[in-house]
Amino acid sequence: MRIYSILAAAAATILAPTTSAHAEIVPPFEYNARGIENPTLAGELEQLFSQFLGDCPGLSAPLQMYGSRRDAERRRNGRPVSAIDPGVINELSLVRAPREIRPALDQTVANLFAFVSDSEGYFSTAWPSSRFLDVDRGNLERRLAAGFSSRNYETSCGRYLHAAGEAGGGFSFPLVSLRAALEAEFEGNSRNLLYLSHGTFPSPIWDMWQGIGAAPGQAGINQTFVGLLFWDWYVRNGADPDENRQMLSRFDGVVVYRVTSTRSTTTGSGDLRGRLSIPFIFRASGSGAADFSLDTTFDVNDFNVFVFRDSLSQRSVEVVDFPSLTEVVDRVRSAVRTGEVDYGNGSMLPRYDTKYVSFDLYGIPDRFCDASEWQVRDDAEAALESTEFSIQSFEQNWEGPGAPFCRVTVGFRSNGSETGRLERQPALVSARSVGERRLVIDMPTFEFVRVAPS
Repeated sequence: MRIYSILAAAAATILAPTTSAHAEIVPPFEYNARGIENPTLAGELEQLFSQFLGDCPGLSAPLQMYGSRRDAERRRNGRPVSAIDPGVINELSLVRAPREIRPALDQTVANLFAFVSDSEGYFSTAWPSSRFLDVDRGNLERRLAAGFSSRNYETSCGRYLHAAGEAGGGFSFPLVSLRAALEAEFEGNSRNLLYLSHGTFPSPIWDMWQGIGAAPGQAGINQTFVGLLFWDWYVRNGADPDENRQMLSRFDGVVVYRVTSTRSTTTGSGDLRGRLSIPFIFRASGSGAADFSLDTTFDVNDFNVFVFRDSLSQRSVEVVDFPSLTEVVDRVRSAVRTGEVDYGNGSMLPRYDTKYVSFDLYGIPDRFCDASEWQVRDDAEAALESTEFSIQSFEQNWEGPGAPFCRVTVGFRSNGSETGRLERQPALVSARSVGERRLVIDMPTFEFVRVAPS
């Protein structure tokens, strides 16, 4: 039993969930096939945990624990046990209060919140790609400083064996299984982990649009960012006035995802109440996260979202109306924030050349920090592109303190011969339109000086 003792001590130092000797055991049972009328959370989790543990050295489904040598019958026949971590069984009350869920979703949380439905279609089998906000090209996860407040669990091969052993009531796993799990846990170069988070998940997209939780001075930046994602959606899908467009703003449920890391140096909050890491929600691989420190790289796969069905006392899902095109255009224009104008070597206009000036735009998604997305017009009401201003460059900047920004550089060459102080306030107008409607961003007021020729 020396190896088991080593495993127990080692597992306790790497975030093993707290369990009780009286933890409830869910016996293994047939997987509730997706698409049946009333799938249960326990059935879905049993399948996912079984698949995970099936890749652990020395373990195979169905899992069996055995009694001591003093009890020949228990030793010979063993006892089938659930593949679900005992801490998860207790925390989610899988025995005491079985929970029905909607059919499982293989979308990421980001996609679930980024989907714009034309009906109650969030939990249907049809997910047209055109109806998702472009959160990937918008680089949404880099805009968010924190994740969801939720209860989180992390399971590995060794931790499961340790937790199940504590709750085994006199039963244990064969020594060969413990030895194999221990070697895989602490001697391998790669490591498989299963993460589970449950609680209430508010949409970060909708919260940003509403200004919820924004730091001082950040609300307008967030609204600009999300508003441009909304605008892009309208460009791709149109603005049918008769369509009932809705977004998911909150759901109660469970998120399960599997992570393969190159090193076993995962760290996190000791009580497992850390915030679910944003990169795990929005993308499939990366090199670091907000609450878990993973050396080198990690890959995320087998992503599953389980949304609870409504109970008698609480709705498990909230949807909101997708903002109208007019609301999106108006709010972006009023919310956008620009930095000070950089005149380079001063505001004096060269006599026969173009003067280049720069300014920063805050809250611009990556895909919109692109000269091909914009035109310059002399003012917001102008119908044609400017003949005095031209776009020189757009450059996204993620370095330094404060919010990321898009550096815009434009060139100015006056068409007239006036001298003295020249004041201009051109506008950036979207190159793409929705019908006759275009999105407008007011540029800063530029003040130039032209000296009369001697």
